[in-house]
Amino acid sequence: MAKRHTDHDKLFKMALSDIPTAKEFLKTFLPKEIRKLIDFSQLELDNTSYITRELKQFLSDVVLKAAFIKSGTALIVLLEHKSKISHDIYIQLIEYIIRILKKNRKKNDT
Repeated sequence: MAKRHTDHDKLFKMALSDIPTAKEFLKTFLPKEIRKLIDFSQLELDNTSYITRELKQFLSDVVLKAAFIKSGTALIVLLEHKSKISHDIYIQLIEYIIRILKKNRKKNDT
């Protein structure tokens, strides 16, 4: 399979890896009810990619970490650019969730 990173994929990843841009993006597109729960002052880039090696050449993700205001509980935001409709998006999201849970479990075990 040929590599499918396009210019808009690269732009997406570059722009949303910039914390001020990501913050503005989330504040613009998240519903108000969710925005008011997030401590945006703690927003940071998580350089962990949750994409498998097999898919790395075809997909690109941006993972951001923040916290909920009242509880301080970690919030992980995964931003994934799609150039076209993906019929496997739900499977991909479940795989992301499993990888995130495994990573956090390993952190808590140490």
